[in-house]
Amino acid sequence: MRNRLVWLAVLGIAMYASGGAAIQCDGPDDQYVVETVYGKVSGTEVTEKVIRFANIPFAKAPVGELRFRAPQPPDRWEGVLDGTELGPVAVQSRGKPYAERQSEDCLRLTLWTPGLDDKPRPVMVNIHGGGFTQGGATGPNVDGTQFAQRGDVVLVNIQYRLGALGWLYLDEFGGEAYRDAKNAGLLDQVLALRWVQENIARFGGDPGNVTIFGCSAGSASVTALMVMPRARGLFHKAIAESGTLAIGRSADSARRFTEKFVDVTGAKTVADLQALDADEILEATAATARELDVKGGPVFGPVLDGDLLPTDPQGTIADGGAAEIPLLHGTTRDECHLWLLCASSEWDDPEGNLERRLREGEGVSEEELAVMLAAVARARPEAEKADRYLHAMTWEAFRYPQTILSEAQSRHADTWMYLLTWSSPAIPKAGPYHGLDVSFVFCVDSFFDERLDSDDAERAKTLARQMQDAWVSFARDGDPNHDGLPEWPKWEAATRATMLFQEEPRVVADPGKELRLTWQAIHRARQAE
Repeated sequence: MRNRLVWLAVLGIAMYASGGAAIQCDGPDDQYVVETVYGKVSGTEVTEKVIRFANIPFAKAPVGELRFRAPQPPDRWEGVLDGTELGPVAVQSRGKPYAERQSEDCLRLTLWTPGLDDKPRPVMVNIHGGGFTQGGATGPNVDGTQFAQRGDVVLVNIQYRLGALGWLYLDEFGGEAYRDAKNAGLLDQVLALRWVQENIARFGGDPGNVTIFGCSAGSASVTALMVMPRARGLFHKAIAESGTLAIGRSADSARRFTEKFVDVTGAKTVADLQALDADEILEATAATARELDVKGGPVFGPVLDGDLLPTDPQGTIADGGAAEIPLLHGTTRDECHLWLLCASSEWDDPEGNLERRLREGEGVSEEELAVMLAAVARARPEAEKADRYLHAMTWEAFRYPQTILSEAQSRHADTWMYLLTWSSPAIPKAGPYHGLDVSFVFCVDSFFDERLDSDDAERAKTLARQMQDAWVSFARDGDPNHDGLPEWPKWEAATRATMLFQEEPRVVADPGKELRLTWQAIHRARQAE
């Protein structure tokens, strides 16, 4: 299987039969306490209608002998755990404000609820993106307040191990005890979903109506969980924004990267790896990328091992491996533009660098690339030469894999597809870039207010509310249609109905048809080789 490296860019008080109660506490702020199956946790009102519980452990800290191991449920704690402040993110390269507070003790979640009562609200679990090497559940762009308040849902943000700490292939190096290391980050997500099943009713949510969603690496995680046996029954619907498990590494590729990583560290045993501090792990990861001359994409990520994950996830879905899971998914129109345009401004030969990334990073042959660029030139005649490479990257890494996902899942479950075509007036050259849908889906007003003039910001916020309402409607009953949108038909191969999210949303049939047919012919030819 080709190694698909995706360009992951530049993010009421009630007692229940199962036990537990919410208790309002006296204090300078309105605070609440809920008893989970592991102990009591406090939360605080962030608005008059929303209570937030933050930094709740759903697993033991994966440190010491537990580093690189499958996550373990947390021990019970005494007293009341302080859940009023956001916690640290997983270990990752620093530079972004949210990443300054980080820790290996990162297997925590934050949730927002409109009420601690027995109303069975839909539960939405967000899995953050960041190329499996960056990101977290605490940034302002993934604040769940408006989701909970506007949608009357319980919104949960979860974290998972990143980089080498979450995806190191240690089958041979560590033996049977470390067979799960290669997908430990996914197992973190599974354990977080088990926590939701055990506890979410105590926070006003319905464990029988859980929707997982995410963007980029979070979206790839969603598609992984759809075909992961250990995740079966832990969620009921899926939303995948700009990413599929087509980026998964083969076991051979993961083994090669891990061998180089171990060689860089000088480790002789797993105990040696466990003795490294977090900064040494990050330095070794960077050195591994340099020595293997990685052309874009993460060094580590999910491994298609045939055990925790099938070796052919798209084929598994096509065969009905996720038949019980309704799917809402899509991409932005110009996924790669902002990130790679920023990078290309530093290159003497941007077209040459972009061709190198497509050829070596994405595995596109010289003949395939010529066909791709010719098709882009016909479909987007206004595009400059470098832009044609960027459009080709978008189709190879994002739009065509999402199309294949629709073709596979729509045979077995209700499927809806969208395309975000809104382009920021502040950076029109970037087009609708990768990750932009996060800001619209979470509908964080400050994102638009800080970047646009007042009229443009209000129009963008109107679209954001339309998108968020569609996500909430889908989470509630499996159908994204609502009064604020034109009728949105299910995706079927015969019609390929796709919602264009733009200033005036509308449904079109098979957007980018010429490019879709070009990529279809290329990929079918590859499969026939």
